[in-house]
Amino acid sequence: MIVSAALFAFLFSALAAAQFLFVRYQLFSTAWSDAAESATQVADQIVTSNRLDMEAVRNAFFPVREWYVVGMNGTVIDLEGTYPGIVGSVTLPLETVFRAPQTYISAYGETWRLFAKKLNGGTVIVGISGPSDFADPDAKLLANAAKFGSTLDGAVQVNPKKVDDMIEYAVLDQEGNLRNAWGRLPLRTTPGSLSKLLAEREVVLGGKHYILASKTAVDLTHKPLAVVLVPREVTAERNALRSQMRFNVLVAALAWVTVVSIILGYFVRDEIRRQRTQPSLTEARKQGEGQHVEFKRTLLWDRERRYEDEKLRLKILRAVVAFLNSGGGSLFIGVQDSGQPWGLEDDLKCCDGSEDKFHQRLRNLIANSIGGEFSQYVMTRIFDDPDFAGCRVCLVAVDNCRRAAFLKSGAHSFFYVRSGPETLELDMQKAYVYIHEKRLQI
Repeated sequence: MIVSAALFAFLFSALAAAQFLFVRYQLFSTAWSDAAESATQVADQIVTSNRLDMEAVRNAFFPVREWYVVGMNGTVIDLEGTYPGIVGSVTLPLETVFRAPQTYISAYGETWRLFAKKLNGGTVIVGISGPSDFADPDAKLLANAAKFGSTLDGAVQVNPKKVDDMIEYAVLDQEGNLRNAWGRLPLRTTPGSLSKLLAEREVVLGGKHYILASKTAVDLTHKPLAVVLVPREVTAERNALRSQMRFNVLVAALAWVTVVSIILGYFVRDEIRRQRTQPSLTEARKQGEGQHVEFKRTLLWDRERRYEDEKLRLKILRAVVAFLNSGGGSLFIGVQDSGQPWGLEDDLKCCDGSEDKFHQRLRNLIANSIGGEFSQYVMTRIFDDPDFAGCRVCLVAVDNCRRAAFLKSGAHSFFYVRSGPETLELDMQKAYVYIHEKRLQI
């Protein structure tokens, strides 16, 4: 039963872990495949005539909620999403933009008018692409920069609808991390950021988890031109998996607690039964011979007749068989029926004075006359009589056995049981009934 319960708990735990890993793989594999397909679509559309087409970047419609494009030289080409921090830390294209609006021509030939101002905790930069198309672009830059306030937290919270349509902007913290952005400002990613982006498969931003797929846009010669990043939020999926994992762990823990409880219950029950069926010699003397206690003076030597008597060995073996068939018990060799000491001196002389040889002879008798398969249920131990100094006693402790035991003598087998202090022989018909009632295995 213990093995079955432990096997069940192990199999359940293994299946729960396998199910969790399989579901996790399926969810995240699907999310990543979807994001990778979208990244490929964006990459295919922004390259025309064997080069990056900034007009396509500006005007193309992509069937993607969020995407980010970074040139191979580190220039940020497009930011369309809720968490621009995905591209890592960035730097401004010009340091002079803090003093007054400046004109800047990007590595891709676009003309920008840019202005930046310091915030408490960061920086905001605003820009207009193609400033010649607008009247008084500098005034528009200054007016829109003022809308971001004086603190980083306030700038991050600005609603894009409050910013003029021609204005593109970015809010950076002191480490250069993008905290809020919209459009295609020609910022530059820091060295190493691009390599890190290509290696990332999952990122955490703002407490939310994203699967990050990347696709390198190439020209006809397969020269890399830009990297397209498409994130897919998987926070809900992770939370669901976490809840499932907690449930599986709880159920698995309950299964193992049940197994441990069964094991502890088994050992507690076994200990209680052992104390009942295998009392100490002192307790056995107080109880006297009974269902689980038997005293025998000797195993081998008949002191009165002064020779080894086979009948003495048979009495010992009958008692052992009876205990095996009756829930176990304790047989004390070297003690008279009354509980008075007798000792093992005579028996040990038959074994050259060796306790080890006595043990071996006793165990050979049990194995040859009852069966070697029953040896695991029989323990022998020689010890000093706790109540009478100088007297040695052999304990034959017999555990409960669920298999019917027979005493073999020549071509015959005999079945014995305990009935109070007596060892009774049952004929085959009664033995069959007893074995059936006690559900003993044959």
